[in-house]
Parts: sequence; structure tokens; C-alpha cells
Amino acid sequence: MAPPQKRPAAESAALAREKTRIKKEAAQHFAVKAAEEGPTAKLNTLPKPLSLPLKSTALLCIDFQKDFLDVGGFGHALGNDVTKLADECLPGAGKLLDAARKLPLAAIIHTKEAHREDLADCCEMKLCGPRCPPEDKRIGQVMVEGMGRLLVDGSPGNDFVDAAKPLDGEIVVPKPGKGAFFMTGLNEILRDKGVSHLIVCGVTTEVCVQTTMREANDRGYECVLVEDATASYIPKFKASVIEMVRSQGGIVGYTVEQAEVHWSGRCHSPPLVEDEITSSSSMITWTLPIFLFHFCSSENDPSTTAIDGKPEVSSAETMETYDEAEKHLDNGDLQLCVRSAEDALAESHNAGRPPVALHLLVRAKKRLGAPAGDLVREASEKARSQEMPWKAAVKLAEISLSLGESRLSDAIEEAKDLRSLAAELPAAEGKLHRLTLSIQVTVQLARGALDEAMRAAMELLAAAQRRQDKGAEAGAWLRIAEVHRHREMMTGSSATASTAEETLQASERSAELYRGAAGAGVDAAAELRRGVGSAQVEAASACVRLGRLRQSISLATEAMGVFRSLGFLHRLTGALDVELEARRQLMEPMIGLQAANRELQLLRENKGDGEATRGFSQAEAEILEAIARTHGALSEPLGAVRNALLAAELRKEIQDEVGETSALLLAADQQRNLGEMIDATETAERALALARKTSHARHEEEAARVLSRVLAERGLNDQAPQRPQALQALEALISAVKLRDGAAAKDSERMLNSYGNLVTNKDIADHVVPLISRDPDSVKFLREELGWNIEKPYTQKQSGKEIRHLDFYLAHRLSGMGFGPQFKVCDMPWRVWGSTPAAVSVNQLPETEAWQMEMMFRPGFIDAGLQSGMVHAPFFDQ
Repeated sequence: MAPPQKRPAAESAALAREKTRIKKEAAQHFAVKAAEEGPTAKLNTLPKPLSLPLKSTALLCIDFQKDFLDVGGFGHALGNDVTKLADECLPGAGKLLDAARKLPLAAIIHTKEAHREDLADCCEMKLCGPRCPPEDKRIGQVMVEGMGRLLVDGSPGNDFVDAAKPLDGEIVVPKPGKGAFFMTGLNEILRDKGVSHLIVCGVTTEVCVQTTMREANDRGYECVLVEDATASYIPKFKASVIEMVRSQGGIVGYTVEQAEVHWSGRCHSPPLVEDEITSSSSMITWTLPIFLFHFCSSENDPSTTAIDGKPEVSSAETMETYDEAEKHLDNGDLQLCVRSAEDALAESHNAGRPPVALHLLVRAKKRLGAPAGDLVREASEKARSQEMPWKAAVKLAEISLSLGESRLSDAIEEAKDLRSLAAELPAAEGKLHRLTLSIQVTVQLARGALDEAMRAAMELLAAAQRRQDKGAEAGAWLRIAEVHRHREMMTGSSATASTAEETLQASERSAELYRGAAGAGVDAAAELRRGVGSAQVEAASACVRLGRLRQSISLATEAMGVFRSLGFLHRLTGALDVELEARRQLMEPMIGLQAANRELQLLRENKGDGEATRGFSQAEAEILEAIARTHGALSEPLGAVRNALLAAELRKEIQDEVGETSALLLAADQQRNLGEMIDATETAERALALARKTSHARHEEEAARVLSRVLAERGLNDQAPQRPQALQALEALISAVKLRDGAAAKDSERMLNSYGNLVTNKDIADHVVPLISRDPDSVKFLREELGWNIEKPYTQKQSGKEIRHLDFYLAHRLSGMGFGPQFKVCDMPWRVWGSTPAAVSVNQLPETEAWQMEMMFRPGFIDAGLQSGMVHAPFFDQ
């Protein structure tokens, strides 16, 4: 083979020049390089956080014009409900614009779809093609007087809506197509302004917004789509675009539900603010409608800076609010919750307000294992001389203490007292009134009184409606949905049954009210958004039960975005759980695993080393457990065990013994599926010990069940914790048969079956055969009531023969049966009767001999063969 010929120097130089020319021409269309200096903003975007260089960032508002958002415009001409579009995106867009105008951005740009008066820039297909609207509703026509010609520049309908109208100095770019780069000078404007990053909002999400983002992406601009500032006439299209944009590592760009920006760098002119200023050890926070900006000067220590005439605030003097304490409690950051609740109580005391945060402090202390009784008793003594709101706040804490100590009867009585106090609370104590009624629902659910819980929830709703408090009304509907869910799941209860459809309707009503509630400030807005997310999770869970799995995934994904932006990690993992379950039912578990691993990566990237790491660790453990359950559903016990044990270790590190127990139980069950019986036994024993230590009755019962199941499969029935209960169930069955009580017999049989192999065939034979011998009529009862395959007693003389266990084992091993026990053959079986013996009964001995252990001897397998008639002669000399 001839060696490759070297390219002539002249030809190589020509190719190099051509490459340089092409690269230079292409560079004229690409975004410029981002500014290396100046303030930056960190966004909690998906698929991963993004830092924006503000001097190289522009806000791009797409088509907030009357033609798409008002009645009589082009969107209306196409048959769409334009009011829903405006309601969904304009509030967020307005807040986004207000916040952006306070930032040193490179530019704020507004686009509008607008054609020349002669329509020379409108192609024939778009103007009068086969997919166009009727002739009187096409581009250039007048559909409603006062709006002018549809999508024609200069017409009243082509102007911007008031909520997103450009200010002087902001750039307006008319465009004749869907994409903002087509036949416009937008790219040149951006390059001239030094823009490399775009914050994008506008309408509609799937048409002009998506087209523009794709065009920008091709030109090298990093794009962030703000979800609450964009909308579609068809909501599912918006959800699809959002998922598509951030898929495959952000193939088109990033998305953020609401921009939460951490701005680091030098700041000479902070934005004008009216809200409270708080500080931490490294930054000062100004709260704004959409953005949460953290400014830090490179020259000054921000912890001692006074802004807008407000007093100096240091990190040691930070006063956390009630809502912050509640958030810490929800996330599992218990020490932070204690501190925040104590600060909130101090604030309440100084302001002469009732100690509403006391119940949060009690709950956090109980979860930490710290005593809280003295605290509550002292508060109760002081409350005797106080007014009604103080008494109600302290009674709320008493109920929290009783529930935390599993004193349900005390909690019930205290709830009755609190209910009478609630009727006398002044109208100004709206939040306290909501809490006093809401905890009534919690207490009734704890005692399993579902009808009473529903009455309490309806009382909560009526009180909210009397006060005309939309936020409280939304919360009441959410509690109603919760009670409906409990009613769905009830078994053997006299309470009124509910359906998943009722749960869905209540949760959807809650979400609708939360969205419509007018926030009184940033904190209130955050609380309402959290409510929307919680209602969406409840609705998503109901959709799973109704089989509406795609709808469930959409709701759960949206809720995750809400909780992620607000920092509610535990609620985020709850929404993720719902998505994973829907994916499993759709036979898409791998997509669910990808979503879970993506959330896990985001958690780990943002965990840091601060005091709030406990909440991150708890959320990480919850996601690992969700991943483990998904692996289990995929019949991948190895992956399930690995993730469950990692979760257990995380729980142990943060001293969450209840959570550690749950993770260990999951691991033990999957170790059993994997065949690691010794490891499964040890893990289940650890879980049982922890459950007893924490006095967690449900976990103790579950741990005993898992351990008993493992020991039974090892042939160690007598060592199983639930062995006595299993034998009691068998005795109850025999008693029911003697009394001919069909209902009791069926209940006992169900209970007996729930214990699995804890009751052996020999146990059943020892109880049933004597019964049949003494009472032959019981055969008919067993056959008719329980469906046992019994025709008539076989009364032939019993005979048996002892066979050496090793001979028996080898014979059955060679003939196809895997294992066999030491046994005694009897030709009178306990359950299968006929003219000739079809099976034998077995006296099973424990696995104690070395040869049994070495050869993985499993008596249970041969038991099944013997009882079914699959194994009998020629090995028996009869």
C-alpha cells in the first residue's frame, strides 16, 4: 500500500484561509463572549444552576401585545381563551420587569409580531394559506372595532398590554415571524450591547417563545426561560416545552419557575426596596417580588451595613420569622427551626403578640429528642392571666406535645378545649384561627375518626369563607382533599367512603384558589406558591390512583419546580415520589430514575457546609429510598439494597432514627429478594431494635414482619418474632370452624395467610386433622366457606417409614426436586383427600446439621412438593 501523500503547501494554506474566513463570517452571527468582571447572579435553574454575568445579560420579553392577550386580537380570532393566557403570565411578567429594571442589565428588549401596513413582509402561506383562519379573521383584517387590523404595526391591538409596556430607553423590536431573529436586527442589537445571556419570557410558550429560544441557542446565547412569566393557550403545550428545553442537559437552555438570584460581586447602587433587610455572615438580602438578590461588596463587610436608613443588623442579631421556622421544620433542619422559633417568640413578645411559634418549637424539640414538657407547662401557667389569643397559642403547643408523645387521648381533650377558644378569637388573629381549626383535622385523622376529620375540615372552610380569606379557603380545600385521600385508603371502617375523583376535585380547587389569592407581600406570595405546590402533589397522587398518569407527571413536575425554587426539600421529594410511581405504572421506570438522579445531583451540588446541611441530607436520603424502591420494582434488588443502605447511613449521620429504621426495612426486604438471608436477618434485627428504641409502633410491627419472613425462609420459624401471633391466628381459625362462624373463619384465614410461612404445614395438620377426625362435618364447612379442597376424610390406617435424610435428599435432588427435609412419611394428609394418598405430611426439623447448611438445604421447597402430590412413590416403601 502506498504511503499517504503530503498535501502541497499551497493547498494547505488555501484551506487554512478558507477555514479562517468561514470562522470569521460565522462569528458575526454568534453571541459575544460574556463579561468576565462585574456582578453575577446565580439562578436555581434546571437542569442545573446557572450564573448570569449581569452586564452581559438581557431580559427578552416576547409579544406581550394586545393581539395575543386581549379579546378581539389575533389570539382570540384563532378561537383561544385569551383571558386565561393573561392571568397566567402577566402577574409574573410584571414582577419580573420591575425587578429587572433595578438591575444593571445590558438591555431590556420587547418584541412584538407586527407586519407592514402593505403586508409585504407576510408570506402567502401565513396570510391566506389552507391553514389560515376564516377570511374575516386573518392577518390585516379588522375583527373588533378599536383593535384595528390584526398583527399590523401601528394598530391599537398591536400595542403592548399595560402590565408589560416598555419604558423609555427600553428597546422594541417588531418582527414579522414567530422567531425574534427572523428579518430583524435583534442579533446585531444583542452583539452591540455585549449580550451573551438572555432571560426569556412571553407568549406563547410553544410558538414564538420556543422558536426564539431555538434561534438564540443556534447563535450561542445562553437562555433562561422564566416559567411563571410565559404561557400557552393550551397548558400542556407549555409543560411540554419546559420539559423539552431543559432535557438532555439543557439542549435549548435552562428553565426557572421564578428567578431566585444570588448576586455576588461589587455593588455601588443597591436597588430601591421597601421590604425588610436581613443579613447573614456573608451577605445582605433585599427581598423583591420575584428575585431574591444577595449583594456582597468586595470592599465592605455587609454584616454591618445600614441601607435606606434602617438600623445596622449583624449575623448574631438576625431575627428569623415564623415562616422560616416552619420551613426549617419541614426540611428537617431541626436545630435551625429551634433557633428560628425562639427568635420568632422573642419578636412576638416584644411586639405584644401571642406566641404562635411555640408549637413549632415544641415539635422541633420532640423530633430532636429534647424535653419540651417543662417549656409547655411554664407557658400554660403564664397563659392563665393572658388574653384569649395567648391561651389558644399555648393550647396549640400542648396538642403538639401530646401528639409528639403519642398521648392521643390527651390530644383529643385538648383539641376540644382549643375549639372552644377558637370561637372567641378576634378577627385580627386570622393565622392563629386557621391553625386552631386545622389541628382539629390533624387530631381526628390521628385517631382514625375520618368523618369527624371531614367535619373539622368543612368547619375550617366555612370560617375562611366568612372571613373572605382566599388563602385560608385554599388551605381548607387542601385539608379536605387530605381527608378524602384517607377515606379512599380506609379498610373495615364505618366512615363514609371517598373516591380518588373527589380527592382530585378538592385539590384542584385548592390549587385554583391559591393561584387566585392576592398576596400581601413576598412572604405571603411564597406561602401561596407553597400551597399551590402542595395541592398539585395531592392532585398528582389522585391522578395516579385514577390512572391519569401523564397528568400526574405534569402536576408533580410543576410542583417540584415550586418547591425547588422555595427551598422546601422534603416536599420536593414527595412530589418526586409521585412522579416515580406514575413512571413505574407507565412502564417508564428508567425515565423516573433519571429524574431522581438529576434531583440527587442538584441536592449534592447545593448542599454546602452550612447549618442547613441536615435538611439536604434528609432530602438526599429520601431520594435514595425512592431510587431503591424503583430498583425493587424493576426486580433489581442489588441496586435497591445499595441505595437503601446509603440512605440508612445518611439517616444515621443526622441522628434520624425513625428514618434510619425505614431505610433499613427497605434494605432488609431487598436483601431477602437478593438471597442474602444472613445480611437480611442482621439488617431486620437492627431495624427492630431501632423501632423499639424510638417506640414507633408501626415500624416495630413492620420490622417484626420482615424479620419473621426472613427467618421463616431460613427454616428458623421458632425464632421469628411473629411466630406466636401466627399460631394464635391458626387457633382462632380452628375455633371459628368449630363454631361454624364463616366470617370469623375467613378473617382468621386472611390473618394466617398474612404471616406467610411462619405456620408450617405440620402446624396446620396438627390442628386440622384432629378436628376432622372428631368432627367429620367440618369438612363440608371448610370446603364451602373457605374453598378448601376436601372431599372426605381418608380413614385408611396410617403407616410411615423413617428414611435417612441424606438418602432422601440425594434421591430427590437427582429426580428434579431441589431440596428435602428430615421427615416422617404419613399416608393421611391434612388437606388433600381422595381414594388414594395424593400427598404426605412432614415432620420438619430445624436446620442444625453442618451438611444442611453447607448444601443450602431448604426444607420448605420439598414441603411444597409433598403437600401438592408432586413428590411421593417410588421413594416410599408402602
